Amino acid sequence: MNWQGKNAVVIGRSAVVGKPVALMLLEQDMTVQICHSKTKNLKEKVLQADLLVVADETLLNDPAARALEGVTEATAVFVNTTRSPEEVHAASSVAGRLSTMDLTGVILAKLGRVGALSAPLGAAAARLLGLSEESLRAAVSQELRSLGVTASVLERNLEVATDCFQAVPIVPVGESSPGQAGPASLWSPIYEAPTRGTARIAAGANTPLRKTGDWRTFRPVLIPEKCNGCWLCYVYCPDAAITLTQTDKPVIDYDHCKGCMLCVEECPTHALVSEREAVEGAR
Repeated sequence: MNWQGKNAVVIGRSAVVGKPVALMLLEQDMTVQICHSKTKNLKEKVLQADLLVVADETLLNDPAARALEGVTEATAVFVNTTRSPEEVHAASSVAGRLSTMDLTGVILAKLGRVGALSAPLGAAAARLLGLSEESLRAAVSQELRSLGVTASVLERNLEVATDCFQAVPIVPVGESSPGQAGPASLWSPIYEAPTRGTARIAAGANTPLRKTGDWRTFRPVLIPEKCNGCWLCYVYCPDAAITLTQTDKPVIDYDHCKGCMLCVEECPTHALVSEREAVEGAR
């Protein structure tokens, strides 16, 4: 696959992921833009990319994320999901040439728990870009050694990256032109005289209507008989998604729990465990 002259957008400028990925893309004679938290008009730059890698499939149908803005039929799109390309197309109306693979499942099978997705995501991107397996292993080794990981952890991550590289389905990529962002749905206010138009809040709070639980890929699940009522999960939850019963047992608000798993990490009796979310329509 020839990626010479094509556009790549790297979001993140860290020395661990962003800059090494950008250098790998430059080696393929691509035109690379590195974006970060201070980049202006980030969405416009994303619209110019020929390859989109989506690590979290819940972003596809999130109206606030608008992750598919500007994707055309010529855009190569990789999604980390348990679903097939046909199922993702049907559920999300992805216009691009779609490749899917369950990278999270591979990590669970190889490492026993979910860790960073950088190695398998890098493998997916490298495969779609036509990079060699040797260059991928060298990049992963350099990245993880800079973090000071043990030899056994490094070897397992290399195995994960290699397995993902070999299994990612290749999709054809056509010549694309920069897409255009669709217009956002805006409400036009009606201005009245000051006696009636003075700024005021007449409606109740609507933050609870934003169900951030849709972002979650793993959920904390309570094993009641192990809970000692210590309140730590309630105290540590950053989103106030855990309340307590009269007997000090936690109740999780799954509509707003984002799945950060702090409660699972902090629970001293291991009464909270992590379970992967079931995706509707998954094979």
